[in-house]
Amino acid sequence: MQGPEAVAILQTVTTEDLSAVARFGHLEGTVLGQTAFLARTGYTGEDGFEVMVSPETGRDLWQTLRDKGVAPCGLGARDTLRLEAAMALYGQDITDETTPLEAALGWLVHLDRVTDCLGRDRLLAQKAAGLERQLVGLQMAGRAIAVMITPCSMTGNRWGE
Repeated sequence: MQGPEAVAILQTVTTEDLSAVARFGHLEGTVLGQTAFLARTGYTGEDGFEVMVSPETGRDLWQTLRDKGVAPCGLGARDTLRLEAAMALYGQDITDETTPLEAALGWLVHLDRVTDCLGRDRLLAQKAAGLERQLVGLQMAGRAIAVMITPCSMTGNRWGE
């Protein structure tokens, strides 16, 4: 649940103080009196929580939130918002083939404090030699839809026929 009213509305279905949860923090608590795991992710660029509950509690929570006026939105809306907030999605924008440096997540890499992490040698090499590729954001000059054009084979498909 994301948006400017997310914390206040979600607070009505839990007894834990959600305002005390730091950004990207989490807590084990209750939702509608049932066990829940709540993570303050703000994954759309807005403040909000991801709520993990049992399927039964999930159905009850869905209806309760709809009754409170919360509007559902799809993954397309989430993706638009997270891209505007420069928040990469694993499996779509970054994969296990992407290093944190290539993903512009170098602020999470503390090679001065961690000396035995997986991938350390590759990260040190990238820091020394520079990156061959890096995920970057683009900002539109005005109101428009960004279109990505990628090289592809034009034979054997409906576009090349």
